[in-house]
Amino acid sequence: ALEALRTGSYFVQAGEGAGRSPTEVQRVLAIQLFQRGKYRDAIFHATRMLRVEGRDPQLHALVAEAYRALGELEKARNHYLRALEGDRDALALRYGLLTVLWEQGRHKDLAAEARRILRREPSDATARYFESLALSKVAPADAGTLTALQEQVRVRGADPVVMTALAEAY
Repeated sequence: ALEALRTGSYFVQAGEGAGRSPTEVQRVLAIQLFQRGKYRDAIFHATRMLRVEGRDPQLHALVAEAYRALGELEKARNHYLRALEGDRDALALRYGLLTVLWEQGRHKDLAAEARRILRREPSDATARYFESLALSKVAPADAGTLTALQEQVRVRGADPVVMTALAEAY
């Protein structure tokens, strides 16, 4: 809380808060706290704003990433899902969700989310990457899995996660 006060005071003294509403100041404060690695304080301020403003995909994404940084993956996943309720087409939000699903070991959900992206954007490299990793866990013996992982090696080179998945699939 003390760090939040210091950051907020600096923000106002620097003139950046001039002419802004208290909610705008609080939004910038949450972002600055996040950028400084003060994740709990960032969550506090962002969730306060969410209670006032309702659905805000950017704030939910900030809270999701803060929870992810703290290792609270279920909370991170929930906030990414809330963010996507407000902006279904935002690829950055979907990529964040893919990352959390991978870290949680929710491989079936990861495969489903990657396929959801690929239906809209068949050449999406990030979705292909996560799809191949998910397949390595849900269908490791499948020939399509090996092909997908081998393609990732061709595209990305010796990515350690892909190489591990490929070794496990053999």
